[in-house]
Amino acid sequence: MMDGRVEPGHDEVERIEAMAVIRIEPKLDASSGLYYVEIFHPAEAEQPFVTTEPRYRTAAAAENDVIAIIASRANSSGS
Repeated sequence: MMDGRVEPGHDEVERIEAMAVIRIEPKLDASSGLYYVEIFHPAEAEQPFVTTEPRYRTAAAAENDVIAIIASRANSSGS
């Protein structure tokens, strides 16, 4: 229709709900001043599945490194 309404079956946007599989939380280690990462699986778990050593200067660096590690492992699987 020309008045801005969308008729069923025409130009509808389908919304897909995605469920998080893991949750990554950077945490500051007060004694060292460095960040570590807690990875939760499933995402809604109360206790972390994995906890790294504190070695990152920023929370963003911690998150980016974990994502890079996951991506590199995913890209090299099956080789």
